[in-house]
Amino acid sequence: MTTKLTGPACRAGRALLGWSMRDLREASGVSLPTIQNIEAGGEFQAATGAKIVEAFDRHGVEITNGRGTGARLVLGDAGAAPALMGVTWHVEPVRGYAGLWTAYCSLPGRHAPVFESRGGVDAWAAARGFVQSDVDPDDWFEP
Repeated sequence: MTTKLTGPACRAGRALLGWSMRDLREASGVSLPTIQNIEAGGEFQAATGAKIVEAFDRHGVEITNGRGTGARLVLGDAGAAPALMGVTWHVEPVRGYAGLWTAYCSLPGRHAPVFESRGGVDAWAAARGFVQSDVDPDDWFEP
């Protein structure tokens, strides 16, 4: 059975992760007006819903269609969903500056230094005891 994304399931998934709509936009690549439309019960393309479901899945949340619709945390080997392991850091190029890398934090006001290579960011995260995601190598978890 294919998982059908609904507005309530989308809101539930964001709530489990502590995400704003903007966080979901960053994780899924779906525009903010489209996310607002989905959560308001509007129509959307199946491919758009799949992008959002995949973003939730990468962060340990499963969209469900059991007796209703909703979301649940998927427990990993350590007994906790990745989103609950602590703060998440996402490695990516610095926006607007070619060749520079950093890690953006899931908590406001925290950021990593800027490095001239992706490896520099990974070394910085590893030196602080962060755990690299086995689902998305761009994500690091701060225990």
